[in-house]
Amino acid sequence: MKAHDGIPPRWQAIDDDDEDTPPAGYVPPPPAWESRAVSKKVAVILEALDIPKIDPAARSTLQRWVYRADKIFGGDRGDILLTLRAIVESEGNGPEALLEPILCAVHSVCRPEFTVKGLAFIESFDRIDLRALLQQMRDLKCFTKSDLSTYFAAAIRSRLREILGAPEPASAPLKKPAAKRKTDRPAWASERTWYDVLALRKSKKPRQRIAA
Repeated sequence: MKAHDGIPPRWQAIDDDDEDTPPAGYVPPPPAWESRAVSKKVAVILEALDIPKIDPAARSTLQRWVYRADKIFGGDRGDILLTLRAIVESEGNGPEALLEPILCAVHSVCRPEFTVKGLAFIESFDRIDLRALLQQMRDLKCFTKSDLSTYFAAAIRSRLREILGAPEPASAPLKKPAAKRKTDRPAWASERTWYDVLALRKSKKPRQRIAA
């Protein structure tokens, strides 16, 4: 058996052929976002939105988003706050609708197509019963867990388009003005003067090369 510096003794007891297999009873460390520091940051957000309690799976998802926002997006929590507000501030939903599938689905539709509508985006959820819609899809019993998340988000997106209207088509890019040709009359020259200039240009013969 080879010696491995820096590896705990319980790992060194494993044969080299089984180095990738953890020993019995080994408990992997929790993800980086499952820390006290990240949990406190999420608690501040929940307190600011007056959310007293949240589903544990949904809270774990929030902690992952906050951790990612701090590491990748410079601490920007705009999409997280908008997701939470759309759920808890809409009639018929509220904090009780903060379930992990609903949280993820609403977060996935927080895109410029809809968020450009401003407050109307949040108010549109007054007309979407998120828990009832989720239960309807579960009752179909034809989706895996990953498929349910995808199609649930698609259902919400479809409802939003019915309420807010289809997104406006992107405007065509402005065409660059055509470059002026050498024969185009400049503003400083009258039509007669420019006619004479063109005639003079045509009359000029190309220079002949002088043999060395």
